[in-house]
Amino acid sequence: MDGPRHKDVGTGEHPFQLESSLRALEREIEEHRRTLGSLRRSEARFRSLATHAPVGIFQTDDKGQFRFVNDRWCRTTGLSQEDASVEAWLATLVPEDRTRVEDEWRAAILEKRGFAFEGRLRHRDGGIRWVTGTAVPLPGADAAMVGHLGTITDVTDRRRGEEAERAMVETHLQMRIAREIQQGLLPTTPPLLDGFDVAGLSRLAEAVGGDYYDFLPMPAGRLALVIADAAGHGIGPALLMAQVRASLWSLVASDCRGLEEILRRANHVLHAGMPYNRFVTAALVLLDPTCRTIRACNCGHPPGYLLDCSGSIKARLESTGYPLGCMPECDAAAGPEIPLAAGDALLLVTDGVTEAESPAGETFGERRVLEAVRAHLHEPAARIVEAIQRAVHDFRGSHPEQDDATSVVLKVLRA
Repeated sequence: MDGPRHKDVGTGEHPFQLESSLRALEREIEEHRRTLGSLRRSEARFRSLATHAPVGIFQTDDKGQFRFVNDRWCRTTGLSQEDASVEAWLATLVPEDRTRVEDEWRAAILEKRGFAFEGRLRHRDGGIRWVTGTAVPLPGADAAMVGHLGTITDVTDRRRGEEAERAMVETHLQMRIAREIQQGLLPTTPPLLDGFDVAGLSRLAEAVGGDYYDFLPMPAGRLALVIADAAGHGIGPALLMAQVRASLWSLVASDCRGLEEILRRANHVLHAGMPYNRFVTAALVLLDPTCRTIRACNCGHPPGYLLDCSGSIKARLESTGYPLGCMPECDAAAGPEIPLAAGDALLLVTDGVTEAESPAGETFGERRVLEAVRAHLHEPAARIVEAIQRAVHDFRGSHPEQDDATSVVLKVLRA
């Protein structure tokens, strides 16, 4: 006979079945332990990645409050981990951006959607930072939104670069407009005088410059040739030269007849509003085509030259007074009348021509100017002024332009 069978009184299960259940339970516990360890390692890796991420990372709950922010978020916003609240962060935004960003934030939470924002905040170091951010909704186990996961990035350098580029484009546009306006102040075509050929040419060192030349119609059919140079180059001298032009044309229109009188009145206007350390050199040459004479008045400008048909210097039109704007009164006196003959050529230049430098530091000088004129003496006046500019350009080579360069030529065609 078989012996009595033993069974577990408490469980009603066979001992072998109980042992098997215990082993299964142990395996299940071990499985959960491994899963939990994996989750903890994953969470640790996530937090490590989030902590050292190159962008600010934040997580909010379904009320929009921060649940997690990383170190980069703190460095970007200027807030500490302890200060990481939506109210504190919004308070860092400049007033012009705060309401807009807050409205975007609150609307996204209410509508359970993602959102993006951009604004300026005042960092704890006192500086203004541009930041951009995006956030996506985080669904829970029941598909209900439980918060947002987002990033925030400091884009201050990019915005400053964009603003600098925009400012440069605007400045370039303004300078181009200024150049067009200034070029419009120069004669578009030379005057037509029977028996005479006149031309002028100006080359600017920058977009705008301080050189000026003109041909002013005077009473009794006479013509005043003007060449002038404001100290320096760029927008300041350009504005000054516009004032010089306006003064001269206004005086001519008022029937102001003598050279001394024109320059005296122009000096009075300029001196009244002339900035410190600014002045204008100017030379006026009055041509009488009927009497075939010239008379010059030079206020601190480089000398002019009257050459005969062989290229010899007949007269030098030296400075006889201070530049315009330096003193309350203009002391320049007009020189005597100089008779003209067929083949004569009058040359006026600014110091940007004579003082142009070569790469070796040598100046162009008076001799080279006269050589350029003599080499083209029997060509039209327009060809002569072009030849002067070409000679200066070739002489300068790779050396940058230091000053505006202007020349005016008057040729006597026949007796």
